[in-house]
Amino acid sequence: MDLTLQDIDDFLEYLCGRSNLVQIYFRWRPVLSDPDDDRILELAVRTQATIVTFNTRHFAEAAQFGIRVISPKEMLALVGGHQ
Repeated sequence: MDLTLQDIDDFLEYLCGRSNLVQIYFRWRPVLSDPDDDRILELAVRTQATIVTFNTRHFAEAAQFGIRVISPKEMLALVGGHQ
């Protein structure tokens, strides 16, 4: 399936429309080796969200906060019901 720029724009507009702004009142930095990844971890802790990333090993320490880290392939299997 070929995506057009309009398809991408529509998806991003939908995603932003479903999103909620949350405040982060705590910081545990540094926890991860990449400071930019620490921001993702803090957001996941605040929202109790699963982190979906190609770099699952970069988030190994997320488990200590009860955060699940999965690959995009695992997410697609979960969403599609093909675990």
